[in-house]
Amino acid sequence: MTEKDQKPFSGGLPTARIRTIMKSSPEIDVISQASLHLITKATELFVHALAQEAHKKSGKDVTYSGLAQVVEEHDSFQFLSDILPQKVKVRDFYQSLQEEAEDENMAAS
Repeated sequence: MTEKDQKPFSGGLPTARIRTIMKSSPEIDVISQASLHLITKATELFVHALAQEAHKKSGKDVTYSGLAQVVEEHDSFQFLSDILPQKVKVRDFYQSLQEEAEDENMAAS
């Protein structure tokens, strides 16, 4: 990886959007420019780290499955597991339901 590849996204996140998200919390009354800047920068670094790990997993493009795999495998991203769960095919879901029902029937008898 070159040094350029390791730098965070230089375009930056829109601070107005970050301010709106921060103000949506009932506990926050006033947002200083310094705190807005720090939260925006921290968010950029977080998104960069997540995307970089997903890119390592896929090797080429950042994909949903790569992001979900990173969330599942790294403890530091576990809090995102409800937001980025692994995709499950309907066929596999029905099969797991059927297996659970069979297990319950065997346990009940």
